[in-house]
Amino acid sequence: MVFGADILRIGLYFKKDNKAACNIAKRIIDLLKKNYDTKIFVEKELSDLIKEISTYDVKKASEYVDVIIAIGGDGTVI
Repeated sequence: MVFGADILRIGLYFKKDNKAACNIAKRIIDLLKKNYDTKIFVEKELSDLIKEISTYDVKKASEYVDVIIAIGGDGTVI
């Protein structure tokens, strides 16, 4: 899989109280870090759950990220 040149910043979002979604987000972060040269962000309110990742304000997401990966309540990646 190859990202287009324009997708350089990826945001992740999931429900803070969903442990399964948090674990999936961590796996996605590991995958992206190992395989792609891209910047990864998590929504500001999630920064206490996922350390050492830059944050973004969901209301200003377009200023920080090119695409957002949303992890649903049942762990579905949207």
